[in-house]
Amino acid sequence: MRRLIHLLLILVLATPLPATSAVPRQDRPTATVQRIALVIGNGRYQHLDQLPNPANDARAVAAAQNDGSARVSLGIMARDGRGVPQDYARAVRWYRAAAGQGFAHAEARLGKLHEAGQGVSRGYGEALKRYRRAGAQGEVWSHRYGRLHETGEGVPKDHAQAVHWYRIAAERGNAWAQRDLGRMYEAGRGVERDLAEAAIWYARAAGQDDAKARELSLGRLNGLPEAARVAAAERLLIQAGRLQGPADGRLDPSTQTAIQVFQRTAGLSADGGLSADLLVALGRQVGPAGPGPEREEL
Repeated sequence: MRRLIHLLLILVLATPLPATSAVPRQDRPTATVQRIALVIGNGRYQHLDQLPNPANDARAVAAAQNDGSARVSLGIMARDGRGVPQDYARAVRWYRAAAGQGFAHAEARLGKLHEAGQGVSRGYGEALKRYRRAGAQGEVWSHRYGRLHETGEGVPKDHAQAVHWYRIAAERGNAWAQRDLGRMYEAGRGVERDLAEAAIWYARAAGQDDAKARELSLGRLNGLPEAARVAAAERLLIQAGRLQGPADGRLDPSTQTAIQVFQRTAGLSADGGLSADLLVALGRQVGPAGPGPEREEL
């Protein structure tokens, strides 16, 4: 049995990982990492010496093979003290290694550490450089770069730039970026004021799994004038191919009929009326997908 386990380990670890490149990659374990986890992470070690940290053996072995997604995971563990002592400097090293392999999420996390001065000297210049790199690669956490432009922290205040970076993250499904983009449309900061567009982004944010973003977005959505919410519903129905345009902000019979048809398919009460639930359901159907398993803030 012991020889069999050794043979399995050798076969798995001998499997080459994909070559690294500067092309951004999803921060998810590769098939090879998963095979390592199967053999090592789930092994009982009945016939081998106990390893120092069995719960994290798979990630450590994968990182040793230069797997960027594992390095991001190890950086998160070191930063948060998950299963290992909290060590910001070690987190910085893991993130830098992953960023060097083209992992945009590692760039964003490095930016956050530079902004907070954790594991490195505090500096907005380096933080902004990292956020910019992440945002240029379409990383959902480019939202943070937009926030700095909105508040003027480390850079001149520039609402147009804030909208630009919020939009990149919002279109990738970041709930907070969607909510902040809604705010900018509602206030007319950095973009022409458009309450219907604000309602659409609030509805999309409210349809995400982030409870706090959902609560805040619903509050702002319900606070908008009814005409704006009607126009938002019309635009979403038009995008879904359920209504002929243009949107005029009036809840006329054709709009009510389109709403009723959609309500039936969405499992809502088919009363043809306007509600936050209707807008959220429409936003989910025609809006950008969420960022997947990695939903936490940096």
